[in-house]
Amino acid sequence: MKKKFSFSIRDAIPKAWDLIWADNLVRQKEDHYNPAQFYYVTASDVENQVRVFAQETAEGKSWGSLGRAWGGRGAGVRMPGGLQRAVRNWLLSNSRLDRHNFGKGHISGMRFRPQGAPLAPAEIKTMQQKEKDRVRTTPKPVHFRKLGGLLCVVRKPFSHRSKARCTSDWNRVTCPRCQKLKPKPEATEYDAYMSRHQGVETG
Repeated sequence: MKKKFSFSIRDAIPKAWDLIWADNLVRQKEDHYNPAQFYYVTASDVENQVRVFAQETAEGKSWGSLGRAWGGRGAGVRMPGGLQRAVRNWLLSNSRLDRHNFGKGHISGMRFRPQGAPLAPAEIKTMQQKEKDRVRTTPKPVHFRKLGGLLCVVRKPFSHRSKARCTSDWNRVTCPRCQKLKPKPEATEYDAYMSRHQGVETG
């Protein structure tokens, strides 16, 4: 889109937030495959909505006439002036918003919502699990890593994002399931000979 037009990012950001959150409140009451996504707003959500507003301005339409930003709508609008930085600064400096990122110390993936707004049940469950992991008294087991995955996990490829501890050194393996699946050492020629002749009397 090469058409030039006047557009205020400063004015568009809070309007984008208002539209997204109003839509979230409606969708929270509906039946969705992933309802948790409507309990928070990310910086990317706001950025995409601002781009849609810019598209609407270029087409002579009012903000919100194209609805919520889904599926990359508005991506063709060039936004000089650091839109991403402006959105992040607005979100992080807004004292009326609560935010969390499951203990991570950066804004990437951070979830924002108005102060006092509830967390999604799935978020609460994840936080509870992370707290259990944090206070875990017994160390996590060390699995044996084979080509393509963990020895004790069947038909599930190993992901580099997995938090499972693994090693290719059997001396460090502590997982009981991996230990049971540990291949037995090959028999020596003597063991093989004795096995074949066990119970055979010779004269």
